[in-house]
Amino acid sequence: MVRDTASGRDRAQLLLVGAFAIAVLVLSLALVLNGAAQTETLATESTDVHDGRDAVRFEHSVRRGVGGTVESVNRRNNTSYADLKDALKTAVNDWDAVAARGSAGEGVSTSVNYRSMERGSRIEQTTTRDFSDATGTENWTLASSVTQTRDYRMNVSRTSLSSDCSSGCFEIVADDGSDTWRASFTEDGSEIEMTVVAPSGTDTCRVAADSAVVNLSAGTMDDGACSFPGFADGLSGPYSISYENGSLGEGTYEQEVDTSVTNDTRYAAGGPTVSPSIYSTNVSVTYETPQLMYNTTALRVVPGESDD
Repeated sequence: MVRDTASGRDRAQLLLVGAFAIAVLVLSLALVLNGAAQTETLATESTDVHDGRDAVRFEHSVRRGVGGTVESVNRRNNTSYADLKDALKTAVNDWDAVAARGSAGEGVSTSVNYRSMERGSRIEQTTTRDFSDATGTENWTLASSVTQTRDYRMNVSRTSLSSDCSSGCFEIVADDGSDTWRASFTEDGSEIEMTVVAPSGTDTCRVAADSAVVNLSAGTMDDGACSFPGFADGLSGPYSISYENGSLGEGTYEQEVDTSVTNDTRYAAGGPTVSPSIYSTNVSVTYETPQLMYNTTALRVVPGESDD
């Protein structure tokens, strides 16, 4: 009987060991399967993140590419808004075809389609002369009801400027009816001085040269050596753009405004001119991979701006 009892205990111990071994095996298998599932999830998430970043990069390339297309169309097809629209549609379709071919080789489907455009005007004076209008009027308004201005650059000659503003000096004024942004230009015999008074602050820039290159949109003078509040900075509503005492300044300039400016007696060949332009355009963008579908129906593209 003693042997039978011992034998029963041995069998019971074997059963316990076997059950424990099975439990360990099941737990190990569960850990392996869970680890495999986590690895697969991480791989999928990594792919999604990678595709998402590529979609963002593609959107950036659309901004740059279509923005450059708008600039090209504005230079070549600016006889009317209808011509601009037709040329832009064709150019966007061409850009889309090239981009789609390049993406297809990587297993990516893309499309970019024209949706709309915002009418604007390009105002420029390419011949060096004073800053009066084409009729010789010194105090005149270049554009009204403007909400945005871009690519506003000037080249101002020193010898044409007055020594101070007490008896008048050349000034650029943006006025929204409540506040003004004002830039005045003077010279002291060797330097060009520009003082900007704006709701956001006041700054004075100087450059010792016969002429000064001023990027009014960027708020810089002398290739970035001096900075000031950018054009119309601090204004809250639609504004007018005016030149005052235009005979007391001389040089060239260019700017794009987001409004239609009438080509009247203020503008003429040999003086300031105005032409239709595209200020911005809206396009739809699609970027698709097996793991990702990205689509936007109204991406606003403004030349010179990489992001909105």
